[in-house]
Amino acid sequence: MKEYIKRVLGLEKQSDYVINYFNAANIRSSIYMSVVVVALEIWMILSLTKHVITSGKPRTAAWLASHYGWYVVLLVAGLLVLIYGIRFRMNKVKENSPRWHWYALLWQFTVISIVFGIHVGVDSYAKGDQVLGFLTMVVFIMCIIVWKPLVGTAISVISFAVFYYLAYQKAPISYSNFVNIFTMWITIFMVAISAYNQRISDATKSEQLEKINEKLRKAALTDELTGLPNMRAFRVDAKKRLEEALAAGEVYDIVYQDIEHFSSYNERYGFEAGDTLLKNFAAALLECFDGYPVARYSDDHFVMLVKTSEGHERSFALEQRLHEMEGDIRLTMKGGAYQPKSADVDIDQACDYARVAANTVKKRYDQNFRPYGDKLAQAVQDKQYIINHIDAAIQDQQIQVFYQPLIRTSDETLCGLEALARWRDPDLGLLAPYKFIPILEEYRQIHKLDQEIIRQVCRDLASSKNEPLGQIPVSVNFSRLDFELYDVPATINEIAGSFGVEPKNIDVEITESALTGNAEDLKRIMETIRGNGYSQWLDDFGSGYSSLNVLKDFHFDVLKIDMVFLRGFETNPNCKIILNTIVSLAKQLGMTTLTEGVETREQFEFLQSIGCDKAQGYYFGKPMPREELLAAIESGRLRFA
Repeated sequence: MKEYIKRVLGLEKQSDYVINYFNAANIRSSIYMSVVVVALEIWMILSLTKHVITSGKPRTAAWLASHYGWYVVLLVAGLLVLIYGIRFRMNKVKENSPRWHWYALLWQFTVISIVFGIHVGVDSYAKGDQVLGFLTMVVFIMCIIVWKPLVGTAISVISFAVFYYLAYQKAPISYSNFVNIFTMWITIFMVAISAYNQRISDATKSEQLEKINEKLRKAALTDELTGLPNMRAFRVDAKKRLEEALAAGEVYDIVYQDIEHFSSYNERYGFEAGDTLLKNFAAALLECFDGYPVARYSDDHFVMLVKTSEGHERSFALEQRLHEMEGDIRLTMKGGAYQPKSADVDIDQACDYARVAANTVKKRYDQNFRPYGDKLAQAVQDKQYIINHIDAAIQDQQIQVFYQPLIRTSDETLCGLEALARWRDPDLGLLAPYKFIPILEEYRQIHKLDQEIIRQVCRDLASSKNEPLGQIPVSVNFSRLDFELYDVPATINEIAGSFGVEPKNIDVEITESALTGNAEDLKRIMETIRGNGYSQWLDDFGSGYSSLNVLKDFHFDVLKIDMVFLRGFETNPNCKIILNTIVSLAKQLGMTTLTEGVETREQFEFLQSIGCDKAQGYYFGKPMPREELLAAIESGRLRFA
């Protein structure tokens, strides 16, 4: 009940927003009111001046002061309110300006207007005229300006009471006039109360809408999970801070931090615990990088703009805080930094550079942080070039197949070829495989290259069908991603069939590392390939850590022994023992053996002695275009059986 009474009387506690809303609305209303008052007073002054001139009667100073004084005072009061209102609308009145400035002007205008209205009204009543002057000024003050009920009641009661008293002193007021005056007071008072309630309702709705909009603005700039600024907010804050820093000659870095092994943490403790860790990490990030722009980039990735001289120390402190949260899963931070040289830098691009630098130290236990430098920039540029041009390279026949001979150890004759990709770029020249194959795999574009190699191999086999070269099988390498990105068996069948190439002339090479994924799916695919008549080779045997498991779980026709076992062949006797054991094991498993990396006659003769079936390496020939291969065969350097 107490609160209700306060609300009715306008004594409830109001927020700054509501108070400012009231003031702003009254200031806007006062502009229209003061314009009318100023115009009326100017007209009255001009009219009075005309009357004085045309009447020809001499006027005393007292008469002039009494007649002009009221108009001038009200005119000045109206002008002051008008000027303040115009300045307010033009935003020349600061938001933090003292409120008493406005209150002083408003009360000054109110008192002058009411007193003027009472003076004019009483004077008119004494002459038997209408009291419209008084009523007009009361309407101005009570109905255009909105007051709290208690204040409005006081103004209206005092105004009408004083007017009634002074008018009564001039002449008795009839009952009908009393009723008219009382009715007018009630009407004006109720209109004023209604205006107040409407203003309260409007202010409350506006405040609620503003709060909703503020929440939406905050949500648009805040990460929902961690409460950190999101990238949209970071772009703005980092840009502004960077401009200030560079102008002051300071050096700043954009730092990207990735929580490594976070997925393992989720698997161990669950996603809810993972979310809690991210929230705690975000709180630690705000503390460790207090005063600097920070943001959640995505998932468990975060970015910050920090002074270069402080970046390492603050990142170290943050990692220590992370270790306090990690539990049984060892969490580390992998970071990268990019140092903007200009305030015009694209913040998103700068973050991406820092991210690229951080990615280069992932899964490396000897390094947790790397700045983005010229060498890395060149690598990024090369990557982008490869990805941007692979489609055009295939279309413009820049991708070429080079063939490396495979030699039968029993008679040293040509028994097969391995197809290897080369990229002859018009600007960069001949690109070695290590420059583009890892990049195509990283960006999951390797299938485009491998399918093109199959096409070219089948085309070459078809064009040599009636020649000795057309009877030599060619092995083609397949990436692990090929088995994820398309139907390998169906694609080989389709391409080989379109050129009329028989399955016996295509050997499918699968790298040992490609078999570490979904074993059941791979077994199914490989069984399909074998069922279609293609020979299957295990490439780079011994380069991984699961070689024996691979031999146990999969069946291959040919075992290609990695060249690593021939390194140190002349000085390390263990090489010969291991090679002999591998060849013997492969024979027991029913596989043909082929050793890569043969460079000397001694190595080749040793492979002959242990019963290795085939050999490959620079000793017999480097990978070469088809034309050079044909020339080597014609010259007798490479012999058929």
